[in-house]
Amino acid sequence: MQSLLTTPRLAHVLVWFAPCMLGSLPAGAQPATDPIQHQQPDPWTAPDTPNGEDVVHWWSPTPDMLAPRSDHIRGCAPFRDVGSNPEGDSPAGVAFSPDGTWFVVAHRQSHNLLIYDSQARTLLNEIALSGSPVDLAVSRDGRWAVTPNLFEDTVSIVDLHAGYEVAVLPAGDGPILARITPDSTTAVIGTTVSDELIILDLASASELRRIPGLHFEPSISVNTESFATRFTATNRLELASDDLAVFADLSRDRVGFVSIDTGAVEFISTARRPYRIALTPDGRLAVVSHPFTPNLLSVIDVPARLLVREIEIDGLLYPAVAVNPDGTKAVVSVENDARFIDLLTGEASPNLNTGPASELITTADGQYALAVGLRGSLLSYAAGVRVKNVNNAAAAGIGAVSPVDHRAVLIETGFGEDMAVVNTNGSDGHLEEVLLSGPGPEGDKPRTIAITPDGDTVLVANSISRNLSVFDADTMALRGWVPLADRPARIAVTPDSSTAVVTNRGAPFVTVIDIKNLQSSLVPISRGGDQVSISPDGEYAYIAVTSLDGVWRINLHTQAVDGPKIATGNMGGVGYHLSQYSGMTLSHDGSMLATCDSFSDTITIIDADAWTFIATVSVGQTPTAASFSPDDARIYVSNRDDDSISVVELSDIGWSETEIIPVGDIPYQTVVTADGQSLYVMNTGDVTIGVVDTGLLMMVDSIPLDHRPVAMLLDDLRSRLFVAIGNAYAPPPGEDWTQSGALLTIDTNSNAVIESHCTEYYITDLDADRAFRLAAAAGVGGESAVFFDIASCVPDLNGDGTLDSRDFIIFLAAWADQHDQDCSQGDCSADFNADGTVDTADFTAYLAAWTAGC
Repeated sequence: MQSLLTTPRLAHVLVWFAPCMLGSLPAGAQPATDPIQHQQPDPWTAPDTPNGEDVVHWWSPTPDMLAPRSDHIRGCAPFRDVGSNPEGDSPAGVAFSPDGTWFVVAHRQSHNLLIYDSQARTLLNEIALSGSPVDLAVSRDGRWAVTPNLFEDTVSIVDLHAGYEVAVLPAGDGPILARITPDSTTAVIGTTVSDELIILDLASASELRRIPGLHFEPSISVNTESFATRFTATNRLELASDDLAVFADLSRDRVGFVSIDTGAVEFISTARRPYRIALTPDGRLAVVSHPFTPNLLSVIDVPARLLVREIEIDGLLYPAVAVNPDGTKAVVSVENDARFIDLLTGEASPNLNTGPASELITTADGQYALAVGLRGSLLSYAAGVRVKNVNNAAAAGIGAVSPVDHRAVLIETGFGEDMAVVNTNGSDGHLEEVLLSGPGPEGDKPRTIAITPDGDTVLVANSISRNLSVFDADTMALRGWVPLADRPARIAVTPDSSTAVVTNRGAPFVTVIDIKNLQSSLVPISRGGDQVSISPDGEYAYIAVTSLDGVWRINLHTQAVDGPKIATGNMGGVGYHLSQYSGMTLSHDGSMLATCDSFSDTITIIDADAWTFIATVSVGQTPTAASFSPDDARIYVSNRDDDSISVVELSDIGWSETEIIPVGDIPYQTVVTADGQSLYVMNTGDVTIGVVDTGLLMMVDSIPLDHRPVAMLLDDLRSRLFVAIGNAYAPPPGEDWTQSGALLTIDTNSNAVIESHCTEYYITDLDADRAFRLAAAAGVGGESAVFFDIASCVPDLNGDGTLDSRDFIIFLAAWADQHDQDCSQGDCSADFNADGTVDTADFTAYLAAWTAGC
């Protein structure tokens, strides 16, 4: 897997992809190119991040991404939302009221507007929308809100005074941008597929005219860890007056002046690729950014339709630009800094360290520019300096300033949905409050899931809302939420089903949860925690961390670290679906741990009892996941980049790699049958499950799948392999994400798919109870937990569809072998009543079920 060009940004990575035009360009236009070309990203995979950074892709969809794809899987599983209403999912725009007393946030995924009191930050109203907004405009009189609904090809007109959506109108193909004229009478909607402006009269909710030939290039960002997405217009249009719009025609290297009343358009030629426009309040001066190449600003006299000057920018110019009220100074974003530009002389200030800014907005008093980003830097036009950072809480992608006072709202769109309310009063500016863009408790971007061994409870870790949703497994009812920390990762549950341990990639601690009482405590470790295993007796939790790589041991009775961190090789983010981390596995008897040191091409073996280092073993290229054989004598290691499985064994000279088994493309998770004769491997690049004969040490079969595998579980007693598959494809504007998901049941006797249950959303993780009656998946694409009844005929242990003496003999053999065995100490497939012990009660329960039939 090829690493992508990254730029470190605190705990995150931002990856920029050269935009390409969607479909055909307007007549006469030439495709534009940037000096640095990047491979179009596969939205299913993430780049390597050896230090475990969070990652966001930006790109424009290509025609091959837009081809229709079939999905023939039938029988959808039930799902339950992981949050509470009203949700505030995927914030897409924010704006203040004219008097600054309230602000409104548009949410694409939850299809609503949420209105907050600016001072108290209390929710005043929720207004449901009929579509998926990707932008928001609010009229200067505070009455109207307009949203372009990209996936539905509509525009919503909302009466904010009345508090409801008054009209939904057709809006061409791919509506992506909205503006409202200063006199509050007219809406202007830009489209990305039909290449037109749609002019609407707000009072009558009617279309006035369409102005063709104006193309807005779409941009999509995806957080590859949480699946948070944002859709926006790359090039912009701003309103100079009630009748005049200024348009950056990126595809044709020109700026247009559009009469809203007549539809007439005049153009002037400019430098290549105009992106953003900043207008003075009187609409007489426009400053246009030309980022990346040629790295310059165009200064335009709007009434004269005249390009006054071009100002070259030293360094890599980014799109954001703002201008002061008298038009003498602009501020621009140059890589991770900002810079003031004197528009009369072209002189530039020194770089001001602001961090990346997605937008630059001039405050109501005209004294400052606010950098919309993690730091929220306030920049003084008069002094040409950075006055203060007022944020440092939300890596904001969108923002708005109050039109009357010193307040702004900055909202995270890629790394979360945090909303920072800040004071912008110069050196007195400060962070007022941080909250989620929807009222809590939210359940945003469920990423991992666990079912307690007894099958009573389902636990879902939500990446964006940083909490754990807890469900009753029988009723699928949501019991409540438990707070987690930044970037929650994996969940592990003790064998007695009493305690859960959740790792937090972005925090220096793990969260330990009392499942019955929904109470939590924090155990300090180092940052970058992800993989977690629990000892068979439930006494210890083992956590692999990517910050100063190693493994911590936590005593769950004392809820404290027990012993030192044991160092490993270099672990980190290794791609796959939603940016997985280097794997760690615990032996069946609990005596050994093995970590996959993906960026060292080794595994580290640890004595879990003595808590000491055993060995470092060289394996293939980029090891990512591992499994122990049933007797713990072998370790099978998936090597992502040379498409192989390393066999690691103990001999007289210690642990070493003894064999290399070629498998399919980009192998990941593996499971081994109880007899040790077969190993199943997810070949994520081939979109297959590979079957390896561990005696022959070769892959002997390949099971094709409809979509890429994301997780699998082996029910060895009933000869069933459960495979969660799913994908998400970049859409054409005007369509929703193409999501797919299913749980497949594979008969391990025939290696054939015998059953499939579709899901309405992209799923990312899978777990089942000890008795394999219930499975559940994290439905990240639909903010849900997805439930699967996998016990349609529980006593049919050989899975042949017939309940007969052969099933009884299978159970009897397992029951005799495991009788009086504590399930925390080994195989418990005969624990039919899932109480944690194999005893007479299990025999009686199975006999009753077998007699009753199916």
